[in-house]
Amino acid sequence: MFGSATIPKSVYGTFSRSPNPLQSTEEQEISRLERMAMAALDTIGVGYTRYRKFDVVIDGEKAHYTPDFLLDMSKNRDGRPVLLEMHSPSLFNPENLRKYAAFADSDERGRYYVAMVTVIRPRRPNRAKIGMHSHGYSEKDIANQFGYLLDIREGDLPYQGVTEIVSMEEQLAGWLLELRDGSSQEDVVAGQRGPACMLLRIAAPQ
Repeated sequence: MFGSATIPKSVYGTFSRSPNPLQSTEEQEISRLERMAMAALDTIGVGYTRYRKFDVVIDGEKAHYTPDFLLDMSKNRDGRPVLLEMHSPSLFNPENLRKYAAFADSDERGRYYVAMVTVIRPRRPNRAKIGMHSHGYSEKDIANQFGYLLDIREGDLPYQGVTEIVSMEEQLAGWLLELRDGSSQEDVVAGQRGPACMLLRIAAPQ
């Protein structure tokens, strides 16, 4: 669907904990979602930089915020370089939300377009939004754009017209193409038929 390269199907399991932004790069582990992003970025031919640090102030103390990826692209309709965060839904907790809000309040935020991607399950509550709202945050407080990947499994099918499993890696590749090219969800769905684009449409308003 996205060229000759094929992204392997997801292997379901527990998400690794995202690295603490205050840890040194030697201490940080690459999470499953970050590995997924690397595969998707390689597939669509977008380069990236890791461990780009930004100065922020958290609770009155100086700290460093390290996004998962600084992408070698700008959002087409915005023109700013893109920072990509891959975030497990269980980690929308006060510590991480303060970190994102601190960057949103910094001078650097206006120079970058922050894109955050997380995972939702069909027919189940959106844990990311619940975590944000329960701590007094909304999506716009911490990112310019959210992407939701559907962790869809055999037992979920059929689901809103989807009759086959589409890996989250393929969904992510489509979402990143949309981000890069500046097309809307409707443009993507109209221009590319198939389960991945259907899932992009289904997941968007969650």
